[in-house]
Amino acid sequence: MACAATTRRGRCSGDYKALLGVKPSSGTLSGMTRNAVLEEALKLSIKERADVAVELLSSLDDKEWEDTEEVERAWGAEIERRARRILSGESAGSPWEDVKQRIENRLAKQ
Repeated sequence: MACAATTRRGRCSGDYKALLGVKPSSGTLSGMTRNAVLEEALKLSIKERADVAVELLSSLDDKEWEDTEEVERAWGAEIERRARRILSGESAGSPWEDVKQRIENRLAKQ
């Protein structure tokens, strides 16, 4: 089946848009609320949800941040929060090999 339009990452843009109620001509969500869009998106397969997530996240790259200092402050605060959790013993972290094995196990189940 041919793809009428592709996303920046080379995926067929109509695949998930139709499932989420996106009108091809306008790109708007047929009057759906955020929760309705989320509910519909959660009905997609894992691969389709991953594709939608990638496209949503990559769409943030298109936005120019007006206040990069605010973004830097937010990342700094997040890094500090994570460091405090480790230093307090609340989070010990995980060795890379363990994390890698968990990811591989999840992918093998798909």
